[in-house]
Amino acid sequence: SQHLSRLSELRDPSIQLFKAKSEIDRLAQALQEAENKLSEQTKLARDREKEVITLTALYTESDKLCEKERQRSRDLRNELLAMKQFMRDAESMRAEAMKLRTEMDDMQSVKKLISGSEEAAQELLARYSSKSETSRCGPQDLRCSLESLCRWTAVLRNELTSTREKARNYRIELSRLRKLHAAAAQRAARSEVLASQRCEQIQALEEQLSVALNGPRFPSTDRMDEEKHTEPELLKPVSPDLFSTPEQRFRSKNIHHMALSAELTTPDLLSSSPVNCPSTSELQVGSYFPLLT
Repeated sequence: SQHLSRLSELRDPSIQLFKAKSEIDRLAQALQEAENKLSEQTKLARDREKEVITLTALYTESDKLCEKERQRSRDLRNELLAMKQFMRDAESMRAEAMKLRTEMDDMQSVKKLISGSEEAAQELLARYSSKSETSRCGPQDLRCSLESLCRWTAVLRNELTSTREKARNYRIELSRLRKLHAAAAQRAARSEVLASQRCEQIQALEEQLSVALNGPRFPSTDRMDEEKHTEPELLKPVSPDLFSTPEQRFRSKNIHHMALSAELTTPDLLSSSPVNCPSTSELQVGSYFPLLT
């Protein structure tokens, strides 16, 4: 019994030592696994931080782009309002030009009257006077009637001269308004094209953001490099040629311009040369569109 008790005492420390070594190995393995998990979690946290930084940069750039587009939309809205006011002024001037043309047509008979000689004027006066009055009139009366006719002829000549001067000014203003209308139409078309391009760019950026938000949480390095390469291309500003040269603007054919020229350009209006003098309508147009003048 004593021998067995001694053997048991000798075995117990060896067993305890084996158990202690086994526990130490198990704890070392658990510690190694914990360190591996910690490194993986640290790597995942870094990837997540990079993803958050990328999304923040994308949101910032998209916000800046949207602000620029909103400012561009406000500028285009103000320009459209100015164009509407300009078109209303052009319509009023066109109506005034048509009224002036009607008055000039009415003055054609007066022009025929004053272009004749005194004999033709006497015959015209005798046609509207009775024969009895003509037989009773003396030389003094005929002289007075001729003097009054000459006075009226001078008055009508002055009136016709002023009317021709007004017609020249109106034709000059109308030609300028046609050119400005064509240039404004081209600028409006270019602005619409630019707005559509900007909308497509914003839509593509929104699609990229939605793909980035709905995709995997931890993108690979290849995808990060691809996004870095594609971001400058998407954010590259578009610079269309908004302002062309005046020669290119004036060479553009407009249907409205052709209709107005066919309607208002007549041989009797083209007979007189235009006078190069500024008018109030040109000053108004210059105040509305300083870039076009």
